[in-house]
Amino acid sequence: MNSNRTSNTLVSSQSNLLPLYCLLEDETTIPTDSINARYSLYKEFRTFPQKVFARLRHFQPQSGCFNKCNFCSQGASSRIIEFSLNNLRNIIAAIKAVSLEQTYSPNQITDVIDFDTGHFIDPKAIHNSPLIAYGREDRRGVIYCYLDNDPAIYPHIDTFSQLIYENLGVKTRIATVGYSRHNQKIRQAFINLSNPLRHCLAGVRLSISPYTYGWTEAGMRAGATHRDEFEEDLAHFINTFKGTGSLFSAELRFRPMVDVGEIKLITYSGKHILAYKNYLYVSDASLESLTAASISDSHDHALKMDTQGHKVIQLEVYGNWKKSVDLYLHGKLDGMPCLMHKLQNDDGIYFGVNVERDQSGKCYAKFFYPKSIARPQSGHIDGERYLLNAMIDTKITINNVFWQDIDALIQGLKDKAQTLAGIFQASSNYIQNDIIPLIESYVRILKMAKLSANSFLDKALTIDTGQICNLGRAFNEYKLLASRQDLPMTPNHERAFGKKGDLANEGTVFRLSPGGRQRISNKLGRTNNKENEFIIEELDLSLTSSEDGQSKQYYKFFLPGNMVKSMKQYDEPIIVGQIPTRVTYE
Repeated sequence: MNSNRTSNTLVSSQSNLLPLYCLLEDETTIPTDSINARYSLYKEFRTFPQKVFARLRHFQPQSGCFNKCNFCSQGASSRIIEFSLNNLRNIIAAIKAVSLEQTYSPNQITDVIDFDTGHFIDPKAIHNSPLIAYGREDRRGVIYCYLDNDPAIYPHIDTFSQLIYENLGVKTRIATVGYSRHNQKIRQAFINLSNPLRHCLAGVRLSISPYTYGWTEAGMRAGATHRDEFEEDLAHFINTFKGTGSLFSAELRFRPMVDVGEIKLITYSGKHILAYKNYLYVSDASLESLTAASISDSHDHALKMDTQGHKVIQLEVYGNWKKSVDLYLHGKLDGMPCLMHKLQNDDGIYFGVNVERDQSGKCYAKFFYPKSIARPQSGHIDGERYLLNAMIDTKITINNVFWQDIDALIQGLKDKAQTLAGIFQASSNYIQNDIIPLIESYVRILKMAKLSANSFLDKALTIDTGQICNLGRAFNEYKLLASRQDLPMTPNHERAFGKKGDLANEGTVFRLSPGGRQRISNKLGRTNNKENEFIIEELDLSLTSSEDGQSKQYYKFFLPGNMVKSMKQYDEPIIVGQIPTRVTYE
């Protein structure tokens, strides 16, 4: 960063107006162009209310993503715009200066900053009282470095995390689908983050799903990726963070099981019936007249509802639903008691059976969606958590787990699929085609990383998040039963991003990102994403499930020097699963 045109006194046309604490902790001098850039940013940022940086949630060093996940909740562009390291440093420095002035009086600043160096007198002080992200209810002092990007393919992610930790007092939270272990720069960045810079991190979440390009058949057909590479890349990633405890976790995400067909809601022989293919429920009271239920606490993963479930009897179908109901009414067929809730989203009412988890934490939920004016078709979502239930059963029965026990768990799922075949064929196919292959892949990854079988059941490491939500491009999976994207389809969706959900509880926050793309609905179009600018945007997270999107207002800034990248520019692989040019797969 040094230059012939620099000095400790920040000599430039703006130096007498730019405070010395616009220096970063690792700087003593900066070039004139950085002084001018920082002064311009400093002037702009000073006009902001304090809440902008106090409630900053997302600080993205990069926008766009190469991973092509076709369920991407953020609808990320494959065109990447990223801050140059120089631009990143200038932005952080300007935020540091403005946040100091917003947090402290001039006299107090002299107690915090050494005016001979521009550095903090006590560098540890801002970690107890961060300069940004301190006004949020969720994860105070933590910055999410992602939204419509994957931070694992930002080559300076280690430097970014260190800079905002040392200069703004915040830790970085990373969520990623992984990176290619063949990319030496990114590989080294994560080695740095896992060890010498571990203190700069609030958490690292690895998302494993069948949608990542490196795992898909499409990637293999194109000759760009291979599943063997995918698994070795993730094994390397997991191994890199081995021994970091709760800092690192891997989340398994599955396709939703969506099935379409006729929902019958009828009265027969004084009973109220819900019938869908081989699902049959009998009630003494009208199901449509039930009070609509909602989640009672977004922090409760057990999904307790705000009204009691209504008792219904589930019957096996013999021939047709009428025959089964007649047998039941004549005492010749027993049924299984269940609890049903009437639920509602913007498309209309729907029904959930056994929505709440049982006392052991297992989930057997089934959801049924009658046709409505807004809802495209009628049908069913199988919300049963087949993997989670099997994991709970295994942990209950076995103390010290070996890999043969995990093999037995997988075999149990195969047996479950066989049992459902012909009766609930869609669920049988779902277990066989969508759940088991991803689990088997994850098991191979853990073995490559030389982890024990206990790691598969360790809830601090392995998290079964269930089915993906209807966010962004995931609408392609839900469009048979949903009129639009970002529409909660189950109480679990409502808990995650609905009007009573975790995101809604956070209220209004801010994001900073290169390019000018706004967080508005696809329905309203997308703004041009220009490389020589960046955006600070106010987001209302309670509007995540709305038609119009989260964006409330935004500020755009001209900033030359950002970089636009495409995968063709890289000599080394970058995305997880990408095949090195020297490797050939038959």
